[in-house]
Amino acid sequence: MVDPEIAQLARRRQDRWLRLLAGLFLLVALAACGILYAADPDLPLWVFLAAPPLMLVPLLAPLAWLVRRRRRGSDQAQAPLLWGVEKERRVRIIKAVRAGEPVPEQDQDIAAQAAVNLVRQRRFLWWAPLLVLLWGWNLLTGDFVAWDVMRVIAIAVWVVLPVFVVRDVRRGCRWLERHT
Repeated sequence: MVDPEIAQLARRRQDRWLRLLAGLFLLVALAACGILYAADPDLPLWVFLAAPPLMLVPLLAPLAWLVRRRRRGSDQAQAPLLWGVEKERRVRIIKAVRAGEPVPEQDQDIAAQAAVNLVRQRRFLWWAPLLVLLWGWNLLTGDFVAWDVMRVIAIAVWVVLPVFVVRDVRRGCRWLERHT
C-alpha cells in the first residue's frame, strides 16, 4: 500500500504543472494576438477580442479533459506516484525498473506504477508514422522555406523515437513479469 502522503504530494505537484501549463498557454495566446496586431493593426476589434478564446480552447481542452478524468477516478489520469517522492529515491526506482532489478518493499507499488506507465507508452507509437508521412509530404510537395528545417528535425525525432519507446516498453514488461 502506498503512503497517502506520497499520492497527495504527487497530486499537488501535478496540479502545479497543470496550472503552469495553463498560464503558459494563456501567454502564448496573448502573444499571438500581439503579433497579429503588430502585423496588421487595421484589423477590426472583434478579431482581437475573439482570437484569444479561439486559440485557448484547443490548448486548454486537453487539460480540462485530464482534470475531469482525474476527478472521476480514472487510474490513467492520476498523478504518477514517482512525483510524490524525493529526487534521489525517484532516480533509484527508475534505474531499478529499467534494469529489471528489485526495489525495496516500500517502493514496490511506486515501481510497479512506473513500469505500467512505461508499458502504456506504446499507445503513442501509432503517431510516429502518421506524423512522419504528414510532415514528409509537406516537405516534398512545397517550396523550401526556413520552416522546412524544423520539419526535417521533427521527422528525424519521430523516426528515432519509436526505437526508444519500444525499448522502454520491453523494460517495463520485463520488470512487471519478474517482480509482480
